[in-house]
Amino acid sequence: MTSRSAIRELEPGMNFFCYVYSHGSDVPHMEALACQTLGEAQRLCRRLMREHAAATRAELFDDDDQLAVIFRDEVGGEETHP
Repeated sequence: MTSRSAIRELEPGMNFFCYVYSHGSDVPHMEALACQTLGEAQRLCRRLMREHAAATRAELFDDDDQLAVIFRDEVGGEETHP
């Protein structure tokens, strides 16, 4: 398993961690996100929640600092691009 510090060294830009919690599981799915902004990281967390049908919430971290909690009812359907 790769440690967070190793991930930080390998990926460019700011690194965030998204933990997706699902109904029926006590263990979250974790994704390391290399993003330039917090807004970009939040969009990726929402996309991850759409991809996990049983997702109930996602928690976004920068290292040990929790930056956001996104709940299922805050996530819309498919992402639209202008």
